[in-house]
Amino acid sequence: KKGDMVAFVISNRAEIIETFFALGKTGMVGLPLNYRMAPKEIVQMVLHAEAKALIFETAYAQFAEAVQKQVPGVKTFIGIGDQTPAFALDYEKLISDGSSNEPDIEINEEDDYYLNLTSGTTGLPKSYMLTHYNNATLIIDMTQMFHIREEDVPLIIFPIFGRVGFAWMGAGIYNGARLVIMNFDPKRVCEVIQAEKVTISNWVT
Repeated sequence: KKGDMVAFVISNRAEIIETFFALGKTGMVGLPLNYRMAPKEIVQMVLHAEAKALIFETAYAQFAEAVQKQVPGVKTFIGIGDQTPAFALDYEKLISDGSSNEPDIEINEEDDYYLNLTSGTTGLPKSYMLTHYNNATLIIDMTQMFHIREEDVPLIIFPIFGRVGFAWMGAGIYNGARLVIMNFDPKRVCEVIQAEKVTISNWVT
């Protein structure tokens, strides 16, 4: 329900965008987790946030298994991909069995949206809450700073679970641009840029 915390461990794929939008429509609060953390760290962050659900790629099933064993407060597990563990619901089946009606939830700009995590250079990541207003203004700022247009094809390599990746994702969708999202692969990235006719991307050197 509105206000409940939902943790998720998802790499750059369509389902992480769907998850962010589902949170926004239902008023649930997200905890996007870094899939490079250790299972022990994932457990600590889930405990810290008092999450009630965990959405995870089956590639990161070890995180879900650790949470399932050590965090009794997490009652719902949703797996994305093949070989979903027996204790978890299947993401695609959950969607196909769900209602197509819009959630009957009132959301305002000051409602919490998700907990953003710092890099955690001196220990566990530190978290701070972002509201719907914070994210709306960020997306407009990104649009203005980088002149993103509907004709653009942004390539998002930054992890979307982080602030920069989320900002590019939001700005692209806000402007009606066609997004290309991928996890960084030096052998494939140039091929993808050429094949998809990417016009703009943001990297770290």
